[in-house]
Amino acid sequence: LPGGRELIGIVAGIISESRPGSFRNSGRDHLGIRIQLASPLARGLFRQAIIQSGPCQYQFPSLADSQEVGRSTAERLGCTGTDKAVVSCLRRIPVTTMLANMVPGAGGPGNAPSVGGGVLPLNIRESVAFGRSNQVPVLQGSNRDEALWHVASNYADPAAALTASGYSEALRRSFGSRASAVEAAYPPDAFASPLAALARVLTDSSINYRIGACNTLLAHRLLAPSRKLYAYELADPRAPFPFAPYEFATGGIRGSGHTSELAYLWDSPAQLTPGQQRLSRTMIVYWTNFAANGDPNGPGLPEWRPFEPGVERVQILSPDQVRESRTFEQEHKCDFWSRMGLNTLYSFEYRADYKAVNIR
Repeated sequence: LPGGRELIGIVAGIISESRPGSFRNSGRDHLGIRIQLASPLARGLFRQAIIQSGPCQYQFPSLADSQEVGRSTAERLGCTGTDKAVVSCLRRIPVTTMLANMVPGAGGPGNAPSVGGGVLPLNIRESVAFGRSNQVPVLQGSNRDEALWHVASNYADPAAALTASGYSEALRRSFGSRASAVEAAYPPDAFASPLAALARVLTDSSINYRIGACNTLLAHRLLAPSRKLYAYELADPRAPFPFAPYEFATGGIRGSGHTSELAYLWDSPAQLTPGQQRLSRTMIVYWTNFAANGDPNGPGLPEWRPFEPGVERVQILSPDQVRESRTFEQEHKCDFWSRMGLNTLYSFEYRADYKAVNIR
C-alpha cells in the first residue's frame, strides 16, 4: 500500500497488544517482522526478532512508483477525476475485480509496502547494511533443502519427470549465459536424480525470491556486526511439509524443504517420528527462550553460540544431532554463487540474464 499503511497497522498492533519493550508479534506475516527491523516507527517497541522463510530479501518499489501503479490501476478500472471521485469510485468496485487488476510490487511480493518517507526510508537489506536498522537480537535461519517446495509444485506429475537434458534447459532458462558454469559445479550425475540436482542449485543459489542458503548467509553477515545473531539450519533428511496444501510430490526426494520448520514449531497434521519429536521439543524451547530473553540457550539444551564476523557458527538442527557447524559457506558453495553475481547486496533483480522462478 502506498505510504506503508500496512506497516503502520503492524506497528500499531505491537503498541496495542504488547507490554512496552516486549516482543510479541502474534501475526502470521513473516515479512512484517523483517520490515519492523527496518522501520524507525518500530524502534523500541520490541526486544528481539525471529526470522524464518527467507531473510531480508525483497526490494520494494519506491513510493512514487507505487503511486503511479495506483493511478494507472484506478484508470484501468474506470476511476478518474478528483482524488475524492477516484476514492468513491474504487469503493464501489467488487473486491474480486480489484484483486484481478492489482499489479505486484516491482521486485517484491504483491501488495508490498513502499520505500520512501518516514515509515520505511530504506529497503530492508540496505537498512541493515548501512547500520540503520533496529538493533535487536535476531534468531534467523533456513532449511537445508528449501527449493524442494518449489520444484515439487512444478514436477509433481511422474509423467513429467525431469531428465538430464531438461535439467540443462532449466538451468539455461534460470541462469542464461552462466548455465554451463552452474552445471559444471552441479553435474546431475553427482546427485540421486536431475530433480535432486535442480533442488540443490535453487536452494544454494537462492534465486527463487531470494529464499535459500547463500542469501541467508549474506543476511547473517549483514546482521552480525551490529547485534547478537543466532543462526540455524534445519537439516532433517526426512522432514515433512507441515500442512496438506504443501504435500507436493517430490519425485522421491526427501529433505528439509521450505516451510518444513513449521512442523517442528507448531501444531500441524504432520506425523513426526520419535527422533523428530525430540528435535521439535528442542526447537520449541530454543525459540521460547529467545522470545523471552534474546538468548535461545537454557538448561539441558545443546549450546547454541552466536554467529559472529569471522566466526560463522550455524546451529544444525537434525533429529540425529544438534550441533554447531562452521562450514555452511562451503557446503552450499556460496563463494561460487558470489562469483556468479548472486547473493550480494545488489544482485539478480537487476540482471537481465537471470530469471527467478522460471524453472519449468
